[in-house]
Amino acid sequence: MDKELFAKIIGKRQVVSVVEGEQLPKIVRAKVTYDNRDYRNPKRPTQIGILNFNIMTDYHINQAHRYIQEGELQLAANCQCTKSVFEGEYFPTKGTYVDVSLDYVEITDNDTGEISQALMVVGVQAPQVSKTESALNKLNSLLKGVDEVENNIFGVKNTTVY
Repeated sequence: MDKELFAKIIGKRQVVSVVEGEQLPKIVRAKVTYDNRDYRNPKRPTQIGILNFNIMTDYHINQAHRYIQEGELQLAANCQCTKSVFEGEYFPTKGTYVDVSLDYVEITDNDTGEISQALMVVGVQAPQVSKTESALNKLNSLLKGVDEVENNIFGVKNTTVY
C-alpha cells in the first residue's frame, strides 16, 4: 500500500478517547466500513461475522504507529475498531451509521503475554433517533387558536424533523 492510499483511508477515521472521570461505556456514532457475513470461527461457533468501523482508539493509534515504523502500511491501515457479531445480535450493513459502545477490556500482548486494558467496542445498536417537531410548527399550532388565518400564520412550509 502506498502512502497516499494509506492517508486517504486513515483520514476518514475519527479517534475516540476517554478523559479522566468520563462515564463508561462511551457511546459514539460510527459508520460501518465493512461487514463480513461469511466469517466463521471454529473456536466460537455462534460467531456469524465481523464489523469494522471508521473509528480508532488510542490503542489502535499506537498499534498503527508501531506498524508504520516497521514499514507495514497495510497492517497500520487495518488498525481500527472492530466487533465480532454473534447469533441474535444486531448486524448492520456497510455504510450504516450505528451507535457504538466502547469500554475498557483486558487484552493480552501476543508477543510478550503482558495483560493490559484498552478501549474497545463492546456493543453496537441501531441509532436511537427521536421524532421531534419544528418549533415553528408548534408555535403555529398554538397561535392558530388565536389567529383567524386558516393557514400557516408565518407563511412558510410546515416541517417535521426526524
